[in-house]
Amino acid sequence: MIVVLTPCAPSEWRAEGRLLGRVELSISADAPERLDQWAAMLRSLPIARIYHGPDELSTLTARELGKRTRFGVRKLAGLAAVDVGLWAGLSDAELEIRFESTYHELLDAPLNVTPPQGENLGDAAERLAAALQRATRGVRDGEGVAIVLRPLALALLRQRMTGAAEARVWESLGEADEPVIVEIQPAASSRRAKS
Repeated sequence: MIVVLTPCAPSEWRAEGRLLGRVELSISADAPERLDQWAAMLRSLPIARIYHGPDELSTLTARELGKRTRFGVRKLAGLAAVDVGLWAGLSDAELEIRFESTYHELLDAPLNVTPPQGENLGDAAERLAAALQRATRGVRDGEGVAIVLRPLALALLRQRMTGAAEARVWESLGEADEPVIVEIQPAASSRRAKS
C-alpha cells in the first residue's frame, strides 16, 4: 500500500521558514500552481481517498486536491497540526536563540521535546500514527491514501513510517514542501520511502 504524505499548500509563514503550529493561515499566491502539480502526481497513483486534519490550511489543500483529482476527501481529527505552543511563528534562527538548550535537544532527540504550552513531539507522533492506522483501515489491496499535513506533522509521520533516525526529524522540516510517497506493508513492518 502507498501513503502519499502531502504538505499543505504554501503559505507566507512557510516561505519565511516560520513554524506554523496550529495558527490559521491563508495560502500564498503560488499555491494553485503547486496544487496543480501535486494533483497531477496524485492522479497517476491508485489513491482511494485524501485525508486531512481539521485546520483551515489542511482542509483547503485537501479540498482543492480533491477537486483537481476527483478523489474523496475526509477529515480526521488525529491529523491535527502539532501544537508548538509559544514557538508558533518563530523561525529556526529565532528558536535557536530564544530556546537554546531545547533547540539542541530538537536536533538530537526531538521526540522528547515539549514546546512551552505545546504538545510533546513524541505524543504527537503517536497521535499521527494512530490516525494513519484509521485512514488506512479498509483500504483495498493495490490502493493507497494521500494524507495532507502541516510540515512538522509530516516530518514526524515520515520518520515514524520509514524508521529514519529520530535526529532527522527537525532537519527534515526543510524537506516537507513536496509530497512524499511511502510504501508500507499493511500487516508487516517493512517500509520504504520514495521522494
